[in-house]
Amino acid sequence: MEIPSLVGHCAEVLRIILKSHQPPDLILSQYLRSKKYIGSFDRRFISELVFFYLRIKSLPDYILNIIVNSGTYSEQNTEFLIKDSLLILLVLIQQNLLICKANSVISQPNEEQFLKLFITSNLIEKEFTRVNFEDFKKIVLNSFQQLNLEIESKYSKLDSDLIEKIGIRYGQQSWIVDKIIEKYTSSYSDLTIFFDSFLEPSPLTIRVANQADLPVIQEHFLSIAIEATNCNLSPVALHLSKRLDLNTVPPYKAGRFEVQDEGSQLISFALDPQHGESILDACAGAGGKSMHIASLQHDSGRIVSCDVELSKLKELNNRSARCGYKSIETVLDHNLEKLNETFSKVLIDSPCTGMGTIRRNPIPKWRLTEEYLLKHVAKQEKILEHYSQFVEPGGELIYSTCSIMPDENELVIENFLSAHKEFRPLALMPSFKNNGIEIPDLGESDYHLQLLPSKHGCDGFFMAKLQRND
Repeated sequence: MEIPSLVGHCAEVLRIILKSHQPPDLILSQYLRSKKYIGSFDRRFISELVFFYLRIKSLPDYILNIIVNSGTYSEQNTEFLIKDSLLILLVLIQQNLLICKANSVISQPNEEQFLKLFITSNLIEKEFTRVNFEDFKKIVLNSFQQLNLEIESKYSKLDSDLIEKIGIRYGQQSWIVDKIIEKYTSSYSDLTIFFDSFLEPSPLTIRVANQADLPVIQEHFLSIAIEATNCNLSPVALHLSKRLDLNTVPPYKAGRFEVQDEGSQLISFALDPQHGESILDACAGAGGKSMHIASLQHDSGRIVSCDVELSKLKELNNRSARCGYKSIETVLDHNLEKLNETFSKVLIDSPCTGMGTIRRNPIPKWRLTEEYLLKHVAKQEKILEHYSQFVEPGGELIYSTCSIMPDENELVIENFLSAHKEFRPLALMPSFKNNGIEIPDLGESDYHLQLLPSKHGCDGFFMAKLQRND
């Protein structure tokens, strides 16, 4: 398919995504299924360009604004149009100016294809006879380079204007940059590594139920031309080199592995469930961590998986049955107190903004507001307050989120510890050592940990470990 047509499809599906509250991957999948004439290579092109735009939409939109207001197209009065932003994004990708592991696909357009796309773009469709593509490209590249130079030269003197420019360059709202920049970066080099890591696509990661099965699973994927490489931290995690329909993979149907990010796996290792222990998975969702806990216990304990949504618990039951676990029982949240018991260990994987998983779903970072963040924090504090009462004396609690926002993480835990003297911090390192895991830069007494794609190669998960006094 010609590049102008491909970009047209990208623009069409993006308009749907930006107006909808459905997950972008679901919308994209439905769109591509409805266009059966689009081949596999073109589907991949569309998928990768759509998600890359969603991750960094502020940058091409910013450059488009410069072009519109530069006077180059003096008689053109153009609003922000997705197709034009995609043209700008493709120019930057082809020039290798942006982090994009997928550029083996989406940097393919040659100058002739670019010219066809340029001629059919919304930006110049009425004026293209007066426009030179080389001039257009020069403005795009100069605007990008100028933005980078300004950020680098002024980094040591952060102000609101520079924070806004950093947000534009790296695809973040400025108020979010303001909240996290000093926590995660101390130099310009840190800044580029940290923010670039959230622009890369997430790998497809699986968790193998039995560590002894790793070579067998790797051999199976190799037989279907997919490389399954060991991850850096979790001893049961594999990165797959290609995405595929796992329902067609026999070991998956047999319950021998699950899809789960490496960072998410580390939370269950931090909980360190032992043989026969009773465990409450308080915000279980569809049960990824419940099943990992069952695997670590060799199905020997009692796991109560609790959630407010019945549909998620039904999915958990189906997944658990496929894997053959007998130790997991599901309970709706409002029925939990009827059990009238406490647990050796409680896992609270709290609902959050999802700011640690924006590589997979970039939409939340554009829709998050300071008011919505405060609502999340209030809910998280309430959840932690509620479920902490189910920890038995001497028992342990893990609080976790898939966020990088300090308000949802360290501050929630600090406030809880201030109000609850019956709990104390508990070091994470012994739990990881018990499972043969070494976390870079984790101190012996550290009781909370922020995982980052820039440092750990996984999504941005937070975890904190506490113990109830005897």
